Amino acid sequence: MAISTVSLPTAPEPVGRHRSFRRWLEYLLLIAVAGLFLQRGFFPGWRTLNTDFPDYYLAARLYRDGYSLDRVYEWQWLQRQKNRLGLDQALVGYAPNPPLCFMAVLPLAGLPALAAKRCWLVLNLFLLAAVITLLRSMTRLHWRHIAVLVLLAVVPLGNNFVLGQMYVLILFLMTLSLYFWLRSRIGVSALLLAAAAALKLYPAVFFLYFVRKKQWAAAGVLLFGIAVSVAGAILLLGYEPVRAFGAEVLPRAMRGEVLGPYDLRVNSVTVLLRHLLIREPELNPAPIAHLPWAYSILQPLCLSLLVSLVLSMLAGSRRDPQREKIEWSFFTALLLLLSPTTATYHYVVLIAPAVLVIDHALQVERRVGIALVAAYVLVCIPIPRSATLAWPAVINMPRLWGTLAFTVLVGVLIRRSFELRTALFSKNRAAGFVLALIVFGLPGILSNWQSRTGQSPPGELIPGHSGWMAADPVVTENRILFTAMVQQGYVVESLQDGALSRLPLSADVFHPVATPVAGDAWVELSGRGSRIARFSLSEGRLRSIDVENGEQPVVSPDGRWLAFLRETAGRSALWIRSLTTTPGLPRTEMRVTPPSYDVLEPAFMADSTLVFSARGPEGPALFRIDPRSPATIPRVWIRGPVRYPAASPDAAWLVFSRRQQGSWHLWSRNLATGLEIKLTQGGCNSVSPSWTPDSKQIVYATDCGHGLGLTTLRRFKVDW
Repeated sequence: MAISTVSLPTAPEPVGRHRSFRRWLEYLLLIAVAGLFLQRGFFPGWRTLNTDFPDYYLAARLYRDGYSLDRVYEWQWLQRQKNRLGLDQALVGYAPNPPLCFMAVLPLAGLPALAAKRCWLVLNLFLLAAVITLLRSMTRLHWRHIAVLVLLAVVPLGNNFVLGQMYVLILFLMTLSLYFWLRSRIGVSALLLAAAAALKLYPAVFFLYFVRKKQWAAAGVLLFGIAVSVAGAILLLGYEPVRAFGAEVLPRAMRGEVLGPYDLRVNSVTVLLRHLLIREPELNPAPIAHLPWAYSILQPLCLSLLVSLVLSMLAGSRRDPQREKIEWSFFTALLLLLSPTTATYHYVVLIAPAVLVIDHALQVERRVGIALVAAYVLVCIPIPRSATLAWPAVINMPRLWGTLAFTVLVGVLIRRSFELRTALFSKNRAAGFVLALIVFGLPGILSNWQSRTGQSPPGELIPGHSGWMAADPVVTENRILFTAMVQQGYVVESLQDGALSRLPLSADVFHPVATPVAGDAWVELSGRGSRIARFSLSEGRLRSIDVENGEQPVVSPDGRWLAFLRETAGRSALWIRSLTTTPGLPRTEMRVTPPSYDVLEPAFMADSTLVFSARGPEGPALFRIDPRSPATIPRVWIRGPVRYPAASPDAAWLVFSRRQQGSWHLWSRNLATGLEIKLTQGGCNSVSPSWTPDSKQIVYATDCGHGLGLTTLRRFKVDW
């Protein structure tokens, strides 16, 4: 049975010429904002692929083609698959999306990428029209007024279409959920939110809304829907991508450590506090103070305060439709304030709350309604951002303050409209805040504190790389070679005597290797088919293509062997090739591993035997094999989950990464005694170690203090 409706006073309609004149003004305004949407959003999105649609499309194509998605959250692996398919997009990455996020575009995966995006944009137009229709049925506003408010979301809506994002779909699902909620179809309402949460996580937080409303059936259905989506992800994709998301991606995403941990363009409370209170030598060298302990406490404290205040102002049961619409909108605005990584297109979901509360406010509290329009416009219009401001971060985060103002105004509207007479600061509200702090804040404080422990990695930072990522270091006698992610894709850079240079190679270039003397280097040229090329460092030119259809080269210390991976449907086998023409060692390629092995990273030992990581039932483990006897079955050497092996040139130590509590940490193993020593810690990753030729230093890649997987380089001396 639906909740009974209430009558609200309406403003008198203008008559005669005044009504006609206002109608024409409204149509002119609608045409203006529609033209702005087409010019800033739809047409640019229609013409070019852009990110983020290729991220979803690529995962959908790989799934459709039968590829394993076990490594979908690894930047370089996904970039290789993008190149193999020939997508016209510089960079791709799947984090922090949930595993099933790509399912929304799976029906379009059989089309070329740009055609698929165009179909997606047309579908988004229909969804936007459906949202306007739903809002028309839930408000007293004319459709053109709703359309104007919808299209006033200039930046969020425009960027959603330019980038091919799916927040219009999320907006539709959440609006439809409210539609059924008002008609007492609580099961359908909760299932729609669960479907939205399978695509983007934050609708799952409506569980708190249902609990506050004492709607236990709705809360149970929402949890059931989420459990079904997790089980479906495991059934469809396998356990590994679900594990990787839950254990590695989600914790970092909740701490705002995915793409821009300090970037003020990410308008969130988490980023603001991190920008002000945590120093990071490359990304945030000048905070107002380096107080990581204060950040660890203040960040969850602020979020808990927001949660407790909003929940305390909601009615403890379902009420009349008008109040339910306003409280639903109130809670949706809270979700945006809680989000640690709020991009411009996230604010698309604010459209429905804005229409609902402005409709109500203009009828009962006109001044509040005008203020709500102003806050909504502040969130949605393009505002120039200063690149030079350091301390006045508040000026550089207009969407955060606009959303906060919008939320406060909705709270004022609730208090004035629905006879909410409890004191703003009362014993009950204080008790609610303490409870919220215990339930939400304390785990956040503990998580922040634990993740910050050890996030000052050992060793000195190696400065100078010119992109968002520096990875796969290799150290020679006089230089460091490494893979760098830049705006145009992936390149190989060389750091020599403090000077940075780039290998003049086209396409994406990965995984440099070199002999200790480093006359030549080998790199992977990634395209529709990856190739391994030999590059002369002294002459600065490409010498030869040594391997077709090969990836991740490694060279033996004596320069006689080249090992590499060859991929089939997302799984890799280990191959070797002789680099000499010595009698008895013909320059032929030989497969080293059986088909059941999915090899991840190979490395040579000092005696030119091979050690490699490969997936097994316990996670990736380390195996060892003699390339001169390729018929030998590899044997497990170090059980997993371990990856990224690197043997010291003096044959004394092996360094590798071991996964613990969702993070990869460096460990060393004494090859004579088997003694293992943990070298790094904290809620971040340290991977890809490389030894200096004298075996006295290790250079490695770490994303501590950076976005997930967006590593920088450090080095430390060996003193064990």
